[in-house]
Amino acid sequence: MKLIGERLPEFAADYHWMCDNFKEEQWYFARHKTYRLSTLEDAAREVYTNAPYMSRYVNGILLSQLFWRNHAQAMDVYRTVFLPGNKQGYAHLDVGPNREGWR
Repeated sequence: MKLIGERLPEFAADYHWMCDNFKEEQWYFARHKTYRLSTLEDAAREVYTNAPYMSRYVNGILLSQLFWRNHAQAMDVYRTVFLPGNKQGYAHLDVGPNREGWR
């Protein structure tokens, strides 16, 4: 609640939206045996550079920390093990999958 304050209804709606999107993607994959967005360009255009989509997704992921045990555990390890293990002034490079990883 410290993070979202009075915006709980918005975040709850975004969490519901995110879960519906996950369900639709799972159904698509089950029917077609492939991902709906099969190229990096598709994913970048429809998801990662789509600010309204990403805003709702990030809001939903925040609430998932409350409901999904694996997300809560990952955040706990990040907060209690990873961050304290870094030297002062540390910097990290986040490296995503290469194009081949998206196929």
